[in-house]
Amino acid sequence: MFGSSVKNNNKIICLTNLKRYYKMNKMIFCICVSLFFTTQSFSQTVYDFDTLSNALVNTSPKLKQDEINIMIAKENIDIANSGYYPTLRLAANMERSRKFENLYVPSYIGDDSLTQSDGKYISTSLYLSYELYRFGATDYSITAAKENANVMNAAKCIREKENILSLLESYSKVRIQNYRLNEYKKIQELYVELYSLTKRLYESGRVAKTNSMEYAEKLADAITTIAGVKEERAGYLSYVVYLSGIDIKENDILEPLNKNIIDMDYKDVPFENSVTAKKIMAVIAQKQTELSLRKTNYLPAISFYIRYDLYGSSIDSYNEALNDFKGNGYRLGISFSMPLFDGFKSDSDMNIKKFELMQSRFEYEDAKRVYEREQFMINSQIELGQNRLDSIWQSANSSQELTQADTSLYEAGELDRVTLLNDMINQIKINIAQNEALELLAMNIKKREISNQKESQCAAH
Repeated sequence: MFGSSVKNNNKIICLTNLKRYYKMNKMIFCICVSLFFTTQSFSQTVYDFDTLSNALVNTSPKLKQDEINIMIAKENIDIANSGYYPTLRLAANMERSRKFENLYVPSYIGDDSLTQSDGKYISTSLYLSYELYRFGATDYSITAAKENANVMNAAKCIREKENILSLLESYSKVRIQNYRLNEYKKIQELYVELYSLTKRLYESGRVAKTNSMEYAEKLADAITTIAGVKEERAGYLSYVVYLSGIDIKENDILEPLNKNIIDMDYKDVPFENSVTAKKIMAVIAQKQTELSLRKTNYLPAISFYIRYDLYGSSIDSYNEALNDFKGNGYRLGISFSMPLFDGFKSDSDMNIKKFELMQSRFEYEDAKRVYEREQFMINSQIELGQNRLDSIWQSANSSQELTQADTSLYEAGELDRVTLLNDMINQIKINIAQNEALELLAMNIKKREISNQKESQCAAH
């Protein structure tokens, strides 16, 4: 008896120690879990769309390339303006020559000069030339260069708008996938419970085995859907990171586009006032000017020139020539040149510019159709999105009322758990559709807002 009481006391002490150990480990586990989730929450960063779009505008390599193209276009304007200025050129030559036969020979064969004497020669020439008149060729060159700069400015604006709209679409898709991921995890948990519940009911003989297998298949579908959502989210998120240049993590938060969706009454910018139209009109003006410039190739050019030559047969005599300018020579005059035949090169240049001008005019007509189609589509999407959202709201309200009623019946013991879980799953699916419709509507409204703002700003510049 005494031995048995001692054993019972040891069991009691052992159980007490185990309980204390379990409680301590449980407390440590809870503290670790709390610290983990606290750390994770603090590591999250919140981004809004305006922050990312500003980062895109300021850091995009593509936009930086467009800025360089604008700088190049401005330099080409300066090059074209150089036609109004004279050119001044300095040429120097040091030569040793030897003529073997003391016979008369011509000075040149083609563009190559022949040796005329023996000895060393040093010469320097200062050459100034100025084009007096070439039937407006310089003016045409300057105008074409300015129109090209306008094209580059418009191209940068168009790329900026397109990149921001691409960022907007990917940003919205990431938010949709984040919501879907969270909700489908809830659906997965509900299907796990449904599968376990129907499996127990089958083992007790209350339901058929097909019921349990049906929920097993739906559970597998939910797991597959979650994997697909993660893959899609990763693709959209990587594109947001690429466009914005900001390293956004998967657990970072993207704020809603509009907390309160208000469809402001934006007046669409007509195509004629859009930056796309301005760009193509600049291209047309450039091609017309270049065509006029090509026509000057058939016309004569009148130039003025002056040349001063300093020369000597040795270093000493060359130094004397520098001190005594009377011992040197000069030339000045007016030159007239007119092309007569260039193997039909000018004709081909003219035809190319004519074809390019025709292309630009057709491009204008096509761009107008595309622009008007895009405006029609965005307005239609906003209208249809609002109607879709209103319809889903009605379904969501009805589903929520049904779920609340079924919950009350279940708590009162008048409804089975399987039906209630299915109602909860349907409610979550409706919430997913409602959230997607809300995000898409906000995206389309923001898209129209950005398009109109960028079109007005770029066209003004």
